[in-house]
Amino acid sequence: MKLIDRIIQNERTELLNTTRATSAVVLSSRIRLARNLVDSVFPGRANKSQRSAILAKCGTAIENLEGIKNPVFLAIDELNDRDRQVLRERHLISKEL
Repeated sequence: MKLIDRIIQNERTELLNTTRATSAVVLSSRIRLARNLVDSVFPGRANKSQRSAILAKCGTAIENLEGIKNPVFLAIDELNDRDRQVLRERHLISKEL
């Protein structure tokens, strides 16, 4: 089952589990890409396939982070309106996304 489906169904996930004395610490961060990736076109000049390749490269990097248990990478453009609304209501994404 996908993470978004588990959140919608209120199934307890590591992100939402606060019942244990040793609950996981969840860090929320926001990044702004101010520089370009090596061998990649700046997003404002990239075509759709180039932007998709950059997104895939960033997703792979996030999934391979060391020391982070179960990193989550969601492609916001692939979520439907209901899923986006749930993430906004749970304060997991901002309304700007």
